[in-house]
Amino acid sequence: MPYLHQYDYIFALGLIFAFLDSWNIGANDVANSFATSVSSRSLTMKQAMVIASLCEFGGAVLVGARVADTIRSKIIAVERFNDQPEILMLGMLCALVGSSTYLTIATRIGLPVSTTHCIVGGVIGVGIATIGADGVNWGWKGVSQVFAAWVVAPGIAGVLAAILFLITKHGIMKRANPLRNGLIAIPCYFALTSGVLTMMVVWKGGEAPFSLSFIPFVGLYLLGFSMELGAALTVVMATRLALPISTTQCIVGATVGVGLCTGDIKAINWRMVAWIYLGWFITLPCTGLIAGCLMGLIINAPRWGS
Repeated sequence: MPYLHQYDYIFALGLIFAFLDSWNIGANDVANSFATSVSSRSLTMKQAMVIASLCEFGGAVLVGARVADTIRSKIIAVERFNDQPEILMLGMLCALVGSSTYLTIATRIGLPVSTTHCIVGGVIGVGIATIGADGVNWGWKGVSQVFAAWVVAPGIAGVLAAILFLITKHGIMKRANPLRNGLIAIPCYFALTSGVLTMMVVWKGGEAPFSLSFIPFVGLYLLGFSMELGAALTVVMATRLALPISTTQCIVGATVGVGLCTGDIKAINWRMVAWIYLGWFITLPCTGLIAGCLMGLIINAPRWGS
């Protein structure tokens, strides 16, 4: 593909909105991932920020290929832009604008949304505005995975987190000499975590499991640890399958799963869960509408002198 230096301004604007998107990922998605660790006092705010920065960067560089490829080429039929690659450049810019704008609004009102699904919605909107709805991959290899993730991701994370919570609670904390049991369990949990991360790098998967804050505090902060590890294992499995799931969905599911282990359904703030699900449901249409309308206005706008 030839270099299109006449459209360097699109690249420059894309960088600006990519930085805005990344800023909001830190303010929304990463904040969701580390909320349980900070609230359970496993980590201080400064420690969470340092770990998140390192793991976000490391995950994107080392294992960011699969999910990035899914979003780049499997949501819309990019081959239909082969004759006009500059239109695809413009479309991805509009997708970034839609994603970052919606994320900014959601973060401002405290709505924990999926940053993954924000950019997916933006790409879908651009696809519909340019090549029509038939140019969007609505099948299981495309958008249907996103819809399924609303149930699958929190469900799996909740089950895994509940299992880890119960094993740790009844196998370590409620046994005689829990401190000794905890010290014995630490290498096991650390080996599990290290093995998972090693497999991630070997597989060269997608999104990084950046909820790693449980490592130094296994057995000491049971609730936060179980939620974080359950969510992280879910992200790892999804990454292996190149599924564009949301860490927000995973941590919410893990939190609900551990909460239900108390045996009291009232332990869960179901109104807040409904509010979060509402945010997930409106993410795709909102970002798609912003990106699609912007793309449609630009490509159909009158040209000076034409």
